[in-house]
Amino acid sequence: FTYGLDLIEELCDEPGPVLDVGCGPGIFLEAARERGWKVSGIEFNEGCCERLSSLSIECFRHPIPSEENGLRDDYFQAVTAWDVLEHIAEPNLFLSHINQKMRPGGILLILVPNINGLALRLLREKSITFAGEAHLNFFNLDTLTRLLEHTGFKVEHGETILTEIGSINNYLNYEDPYSGPGETVMDFLTPELIHKNMLGSRLLVLSRKVSPTSK
Repeated sequence: FTYGLDLIEELCDEPGPVLDVGCGPGIFLEAARERGWKVSGIEFNEGCCERLSSLSIECFRHPIPSEENGLRDDYFQAVTAWDVLEHIAEPNLFLSHINQKMRPGGILLILVPNINGLALRLLREKSITFAGEAHLNFFNLDTLTRLLEHTGFKVEHGETILTEIGSINNYLNYEDPYSGPGETVMDFLTPELIHKNMLGSRLLVLSRKVSPTSK
């Protein structure tokens, strides 16, 4: 979250209103508020909403397209969606609605599983990314860029995070991939090599609102 804020602030003139979609207990919003941001979140979990209320953080309890939220158009300086977009049935519509709520030039941060990630490619059905039915969409940098451009954004920064080298080592040692850090199998497999080739297990993308989308 701190690293994400660093990246957002590199692209913003100054802190302003920020909305975290699927904010959970509000850890990101707490960090953002400490750095001068005016924070709000969207969250459905009642326990998380109670914690947000105890922290005096504004919490909206309806999906972003809902008029019940009362979210203002052209308002937010930044919007974040950490591990959210892969769960959305209609990501095109979702991003279009986010676009409407952002001021011109606002920054959108998205974190999603990276379908090109090395751990995902090796572990396949054993990867937790493919567990159950919760993940409806899968992206790489190219497909996410096209989706963002289609909904009025321009990608300003893209990288991968989380190497899952430990999971890879465990798998190559015929062990449960998630049983611990794992004994090294290939010395050349380093975080630098993985991220240089966009092979991390999570894709972190920041984009700027460059045009509105139709309502």
